[in-house]
Amino acid sequence: MIFDFTKCESIHFSGLRLKENGIPEIVGLKKLGYFSYPITVSLYGIYELQLYKKTSDESHRESAIRCAKWLIENADVSREEVRWWYNFRNDFLNIEPPWLCGYGQALSAWLLFSLRDFEGQWEEIAYKALNPLFIPFENGGLSNKINGYCFLEEYPSDPPSATLNGFMYILLVLHAFYESGYNKVESFFFSNIESLAMNLYRYDTGFWSLYDLWKIKRLASLEYHWIHLYQLDLLYKITGIKEFLECYNRWTVYWKSSNCRFFRLVNKVKEKIRIYTGIKI
Repeated sequence: MIFDFTKCESIHFSGLRLKENGIPEIVGLKKLGYFSYPITVSLYGIYELQLYKKTSDESHRESAIRCAKWLIENADVSREEVRWWYNFRNDFLNIEPPWLCGYGQALSAWLLFSLRDFEGQWEEIAYKALNPLFIPFENGGLSNKINGYCFLEEYPSDPPSATLNGFMYILLVLHAFYESGYNKVESFFFSNIESLAMNLYRYDTGFWSLYDLWKIKRLASLEYHWIHLYQLDLLYKITGIKEFLECYNRWTVYWKSSNCRFFRLVNKVKEKIRIYTGIKI
């Protein structure tokens, strides 16, 4: 079971446009302008493949294949690993280039694996694309920890950012690989899923969910709080772990509460002031 991106087009594809060759690009960083990021290409490819499975429209499958080919052309392939590098500085999290995006690695792997019937060698490349997830952060990988909380980084930052939606997306992809019979991910998936279940409290403010655990601990936007709910529901359905259901129910109360939304707005303003001025209110 993997996230259905056709249910959240407005969140993930706002501002997206297609180049003449059909590859998506988006303004992620103003300094780069419109740019084709590996995460954007892989996400759009999976979205197109999901549309194909719902509609049987071959144009969607062809679009997904174009995205997969772009990923192959832009991958750094070695004997044991496949990586998609980001060759610019992440100014907000102070990440120097080149760096990896864990969420992007996972989605790229799943897109290539899903299209293995089109190109057989893509299956092996997909498996290799998962390998950086297994490597500790200090050794150039994407596995990180905060005081005993082990997680997979969307953005490999120091101090750790532990972005919640990225971690849950990666777990959903790992579970999809596990369901497909790729047993190498089994123990890794279950150890990380248990770690998340035991540490969900770190993301709970009592009125809203946190986007990440970076030093400022940013509140989730409305859109990402909704994504958190959808992901928690999926994780509960595939694992039966009660902490996911309990968190889902609690955060649903926040979502429906006008008071919680007001507290989120007030604290989001304070957060922005702190980020841009350094003044803590």
